[in-house]
Amino acid sequence: MDYFIDCDRCHTAVRVTPLDTRQHRSKICDNCGAELVFANHELQEWRILVVFRCHNPKCAALEKPQELPITRTALRKMSQPGSEDKFMCSTCREQFPLSDQEKANNLRMLDEEEARAKAS
Repeated sequence: MDYFIDCDRCHTAVRVTPLDTRQHRSKICDNCGAELVFANHELQEWRILVVFRCHNPKCAALEKPQELPITRTALRKMSQPGSEDKFMCSTCREQFPLSDQEKANNLRMLDEEEARAKAS
């Protein structure tokens, strides 16, 4: 799983891999060249984009793809059976839960991604 830290100077998200944290004590910002010492920064989980569609018939964004940046941890929690967590449409503000099939697909995708990361 990849992480990121925010650059103090230019506020760019700098990608940090687990190998980086084991082999180095800092990372150089690709944007401005600032040295970012891991001990001085909180490693944050990298976000993925989840695409969903609003099902509200009165919504202007009905069935149009919307992107939501979300961490893998939050998506896994939201995709657990029995979870009451919901997505919210940014256009009409209606909240809706994931279907059982969407939850199963998300968990399978996250498990496959985790297995590939462990294998490499």
